[in-house]
This record gives sequence, C-alpha cells and structure tokens, in this order.
Amino acid sequence: MSRPAPLLLLVALLAAAPACSSGPEPRRTPLSVPAHPASGEPTVSPGATRTVAAGREFTLAPGSSAALSGASLTIAFTGVSADSRCPVDVDCVWAGDATIHLTTSHGPLTLHTLTAASAGPTPLGPYRLTLLSLLPEPHSDTPISPNAYRLRLRLDP
Repeated sequence: MSRPAPLLLLVALLAAAPACSSGPEPRRTPLSVPAHPASGEPTVSPGATRTVAAGREFTLAPGSSAALSGASLTIAFTGVSADSRCPVDVDCVWAGDATIHLTTSHGPLTLHTLTAASAGPTPLGPYRLTLLSLLPEPHSDTPISPNAYRLRLRLDP
C-alpha cells in the first residue's frame, strides 16, 4: 500500500511557497534616527558622557554614556547584538526581542526588550534602571544600522 499523505503534504507546501514570497528583494538602506528624539531632548553623541538626574528620562546612542548626578554611577550603551523585534509594518505572532548591552560602574548588564515591560526595573546598586524604549522601530524592508539605535532609560532611587 502506498503512503499518499506525506506526498500530498509535500505538494501542498510546494504549491503554497510562491504565495509566501513578496517578489524580488527590494533595495535596502539602513534606517537612521535624528540626533534629537521627538521629545526634543538631545541624544548623547558616541564617546560623550552626559550627567543625568535621578528620575529623569535620558537617551543614549551606541558608544555614549550617562553619569548620575551626585552619585558614582555611570551607564554606557555598548550596542545591540540581536534585534528580532516585530517590524511595525508586519503582523507578527511574536513580539520579538532585542538584546541590549550596557557597561555600568557595577559591571556589564544585558537588557531585553521582550522582558523589560513584564520584569519591571532592573536593580543597579541602590537604583532601579528602567528600559523605556529602543528606537528606531524595525521595518520589514530596511535594516537598522548599528549606530542608529537610541536607548531611552530612566534611573530611579
């Protein structure tokens, strides 16, 4: 007796494959974000350190850092090593995740966008670090340049 079910499944998958294709790959140019986010707050330039107040939001670019006013706490945004967040122009089953790397005066720290909202603030010495956003949001047809990321954070006592 033959086994038609696996063969039928294979034929069905091959027939559906062209429907999943969106045609030729479009030309991609990296996304970039302005130096100043919509909030009007200046982003710290790569290599620069900015003094921030506890309880105030601040934005970092890769390679930049922030020093907490009146404390011996610094946070440097090293970069993003993986970004599988769902593109804004796609309906996804999973929200995706981005892995964010920081270097602090307390040591290295890795944050994830997927768990940031559910886990709440990350303890950092006597402070709590809250990941507010990672920009730009991904788009399906445009890769994000590593230097284009902007990380919005808040340090609370």
